[in-house]
Amino acid sequence: MTDPRPRPEYGEYATPEQQAAAMGRAYVPPPEPETRIAPPEDARGKDTAANPFRLGGNVIDRFFTIFQLGIGLVLLLSSDFFHLGENANTDLAELGITQKIPVAIDQYGWILLGANIVLLLATFVWAFATLRRGRLAFYIPLVGYLAFSAVLGVAITVLR
Repeated sequence: MTDPRPRPEYGEYATPEQQAAAMGRAYVPPPEPETRIAPPEDARGKDTAANPFRLGGNVIDRFFTIFQLGIGLVLLLSSDFFHLGENANTDLAELGITQKIPVAIDQYGWILLGANIVLLLATFVWAFATLRRGRLAFYIPLVGYLAFSAVLGVAITVLR
């Protein structure tokens, strides 16, 4: 019976031992692959070597939480607390509102910027920790926004 395969060239059908012998080397078998052991039942949602940064929870909740945190970051980067009174008064005048925000608040731009940064960082940490536990976190950026709005409102009221 003839072999239907074409004649081998350059050791195509040779075993690894035959190839090593043809090259004049000793054959060294490859190491055995490691067997992965599933994590215990109590560590499935926690940090392990297999899932170091796994976020639990709902995909939609994660999306909205991260989206809102991104909006907060964009608003922080585009904010101008050093001309807050001027800009707000211009916007209020365009809307037909006669109430004025004191321009003295512009002197406290660094404080307002710092408060915004601190509250945004606290919101990021709180939201990330809540997502890591697998709980709903979509409301956390809203709470952070309301907290900064309260700080800004108090600053405007105090400077009046």
